[in-house]
Amino acid sequence: MQLWLHPDYMALTDAYEKINNGTTQAEKDVGNADFQKILHRCDPVEGLTVQDRVIHGSGVKGDAIRIFRMADLPAGAPIVVDIHGGGWRATLDIDDFRNRYIASRLECVLVSIEYGEKSLEDCLASLEWIYEHAAELGGDKDRIGLHGTSYGGKLAAGLSLYLRDKGGPRITLTVLNCPMLDIRPSVSRTQFSEGPTIKGSSLTATARELMSDISVTSPSYYQLPMFCPDLSGLPPTVVIAAEYDPLRDEAIEFAFRLLKAGVPCELYCLPRVVHGYAILDAPLTEWMHEGVCASFRREFGMRE
Repeated sequence: MQLWLHPDYMALTDAYEKINNGTTQAEKDVGNADFQKILHRCDPVEGLTVQDRVIHGSGVKGDAIRIFRMADLPAGAPIVVDIHGGGWRATLDIDDFRNRYIASRLECVLVSIEYGEKSLEDCLASLEWIYEHAAELGGDKDRIGLHGTSYGGKLAAGLSLYLRDKGGPRITLTVLNCPMLDIRPSVSRTQFSEGPTIKGSSLTATARELMSDISVTSPSYYQLPMFCPDLSGLPPTVVIAAEYDPLRDEAIEFAFRLLKAGVPCELYCLPRVVHGYAILDAPLTEWMHEGVCASFRREFGMRE
């Protein structure tokens, strides 16, 4: 299958090519170094403060949060809670580029939350803390949005379902960016089983390892949201898929299921880009980030 890769994202695909298919450890190390350069390329934003905090005092990974806010932000601003991708093996750093963009353009308090092996429980505990301490953060507890990417998208969707069923802080908008919602085979998982960035085969194996405590034949739909039989009653949702992503088809299917269930839903399928596109500074990435900001503004009742 010929891939018409977007030229702006070749640095990312080249790094993954070395990581995934390098013939020597030295070549793989170069790929990892190139990826880290992309990941940590965050230009300073004038007026933006970034603060790391431990919120429960235990010192475990799930207690860490990172707060982004502009210096002139008015009190009672909406709050966006970000859940990063990569599972509990990754860190908050992976979403810094997007979080800086959103926090500097949306007029919100953006809180990126960390999680450990008890990922969904950790995210729920952090969300409840943010809700209870919204005023301390300078935010509005009645205007909280979720943004999750990849494994974090799975957690954001699962958290939205849990809150729908069990009660808790009301979510104004959920954004699912290239989310992992299923573990079953699909056309896109087969097409991109060997890349061009994240491997579909590796993704499935990692998902099984990260979610080793669940039954894949009859899982909790809080862990794998595609297994939920009824998606009605969820908050408005934005779903973003990437054309060359093993997770593309489940994202698109989930969006259509939301629409059929009467949930307000936007669906974007970004052309010629790969899983992980959002960490790279490019015009299409900025266009999608600005679209996410516009969606939050609409649901938060903010003026354009």
